[in-house]
Amino acid sequence: MSGIDNEQARSSTAMAPLLGRPGSRIGLSHFNTFEHFNKLPVELRLRIWKITAFFQRNVNIMAITLPNFYPEVHHGFVSHCPPPAMLAVCRESRHEGMKYYRLDFDTSKQRYVEIGGKRCSVTVSTSPIIYINWEADRVVVPSPATFEDYVGARVTERAQELGEHFRCRGLRYLAFNMAGDDMDDEITALDFLPYDGFLGSLEELIFFSIDRDIACRLDSFDLVDVADDEIYQWLPFQQSIHIEFANFYGDSYVLPRIRFCEVQNERLRPGPRV
Repeated sequence: MSGIDNEQARSSTAMAPLLGRPGSRIGLSHFNTFEHFNKLPVELRLRIWKITAFFQRNVNIMAITLPNFYPEVHHGFVSHCPPPAMLAVCRESRHEGMKYYRLDFDTSKQRYVEIGGKRCSVTVSTSPIIYINWEADRVVVPSPATFEDYVGARVTERAQELGEHFRCRGLRYLAFNMAGDDMDDEITALDFLPYDGFLGSLEELIFFSIDRDIACRLDSFDLVDVADDEIYQWLPFQQSIHIEFANFYGDSYVLPRIRFCEVQNERLRPGPRV
């Protein structure tokens, strides 16, 4: 027997417990789980975990107003996107996953409140509670209107702070929901974009349209390109994007890849919208 035949025989013997008896019939249900994963070489397991960490997730981000600071207004960022599944599989998967995912979207602002008749300065903070892999995940803004404030500023503090997160973290993939009760959503969405230094790392920009009540309750969903016969509906908005960028950057700007999509395979969180 040759050396190659010996190696094949040893491989077949080693894999026998994983593959079952030769000629045995295995139902499709057996492929839903892989009970022998922990018997794989550690190098292969770690590689699989890394690949899993780079499956792109749609991480939806909304802003909420924190109470008890009127007339000062502070906000926090929330998401309905569940934590990455690999962080809850086992100790090894969580250890590997935390190399790529981080808790983010914390906020910290100095505000002024009345305490005992005196105007005092306090620091209001929110903790980072949203997992994201900045190299792979797509940030989705399901309701840009949640980033409006009460001062009438076109570029709001909330939008600026989120844009700063994007710039510092090197955001690569971004999507906006353009459906709303009026045109304010479109204006607010455009306000995120001409942000100094914001486009340096952005590779893909998606726009989609879905009812805001549904958008704010999305747990998971897919974004799929609209059909060719529907793209004409987005052409006026695409032109407004180019005008907005040209006014802000001049002729030197380079837009990321722009896609117009529809939502499919959505799973909703029960309850009212944020």
